[in-house]
Amino acid sequence: MRLFFSVLFHESEFSIKDFSESIKFFYPEATILLSLSQSYSGKIENLSSCDNLMISPQRIYSSYSDGTVWFAHLSNLYNYYSNNEIKKTSSDRVVLCGSNEMFIKSGLELFLKKYKPKGYKPKNNIHFQRCSNSAAVKKFLLRKPIYHHVNEGFWFNPKDHNDKLISDFKDFSKWYTSKEYSYIRRRFKKLFHYSVSPKNWLGNKFSPLKFYIFCSAFEEIYFPSLYSNPSGKGTFCYMDFSKNLKISKNDISIALSNPNVFSIKRVERSEDDEIRHYLKNLRN
Repeated sequence: MRLFFSVLFHESEFSIKDFSESIKFFYPEATILLSLSQSYSGKIENLSSCDNLMISPQRIYSSYSDGTVWFAHLSNLYNYYSNNEIKKTSSDRVVLCGSNEMFIKSGLELFLKKYKPKGYKPKNNIHFQRCSNSAAVKKFLLRKPIYHHVNEGFWFNPKDHNDKLISDFKDFSKWYTSKEYSYIRRRFKKLFHYSVSPKNWLGNKFSPLKFYIFCSAFEEIYFPSLYSNPSGKGTFCYMDFSKNLKISKNDISIALSNPNVFSIKRVERSEDDEIRHYLKNLRN
């Protein structure tokens, strides 16, 4: 099994290198499918020492709950599909990651062989509430049951639905890469982000589907709905929402002792973060 970790970074060069180093340590044969935000201020050539990176040529303005993370993953996957040097196999797995997620142990391949991913139907998640009631979203997602799952701890076989992922990347590319459409999309998000439905906001350019994509964390709906299995296994990422995802050394000990946990969230992206240094020392 080959692992491909898909992630969007808009932070410092240091945090990218640290993520790359942790993947290299635990999964030396894996590849990181990397998207860089337009806000990333580092030089790409400075990442040349990270030999496990496959950097997407698309650079987009990235934010939260506006579909940009969704498109970044599509961009990464399109880069994977288009790379003729990669011999695709049915055993390949794409693992969705967050830029403030860190892996803490090896063995993920065995976990992914044993289990299939599982999505959820949360009662109090606005992204799920919006999308699960939308006929446009249901049609777009092949009329599959709508599920929710955060990126961290979710995975899938990229051979499944590969034609759809490529098609969706091409269809939405202009909305995320051209200055004109990117400006329109970002202005729209500010106006309608807190609306529950499109209401009278319709038109040739602004379809109901785009409303839900541009005003939600659509990556948390799209991939789980396409790939979830009702009898599957939940996340392999340790996250404590009761503490607003704040991680302590004790949390790391708990995660390390759990055979079904392989990563943690949230690790602050600053170079002097205590937890980040603690994880680095554990690797050393």
